[in-house]
Amino acid sequence: HENRWLRIVGVALAAMAPVFLVELGSSFNDVLVSLPAVAAVLLLLKAGSRNWGMVLTAGAMMGIATALKLTNAPYVVACAVAAAWVHESPWRARLAQMVLFAAGCALGFLLAGGYWSYLLWREFGNPFFPFFNGIFQSPDFPAVSLKHERFLPQSALEFAARFG
Repeated sequence: HENRWLRIVGVALAAMAPVFLVELGSSFNDVLVSLPAVAAVLLLLKAGSRNWGMVLTAGAMMGIATALKLTNAPYVVACAVAAAWVHESPWRARLAQMVLFAAGCALGFLLAGGYWSYLLWREFGNPFFPFFNGIFQSPDFPAVSLKHERFLPQSALEFAARFG
């Protein structure tokens, strides 16, 4: 019974968070896209060392989240590593969980974003247009890598400070 109240309070606090309130009624999709990403993490934590179906489903959910918003891609890597280390098991089982999670990600990405990626490829020659145009070199956009230099560390000390 106490667990139920903790859940209710947790949801109420999350609903009152400024970021959530600002996004209500706007065109931002961060809160909505976070749902499959959080579901993936929960499934990984509940999966145990032998529940391959949950690991595959977790991967599919993270793939869907990434298809909906490409900035979720770093979490794919983090969750794939977590899939291998979250539960104690022999190294082969850990590797299998990692591969299964990655396969689920690919499947989820294809289901949620495959058609859109195909349309972008057909129209612009780049399935992630305009991103990664330094690689795909679509003539419809400068062949540059879109990144914000201001977020990159300028020194070794700045880099180390990010982990402290």
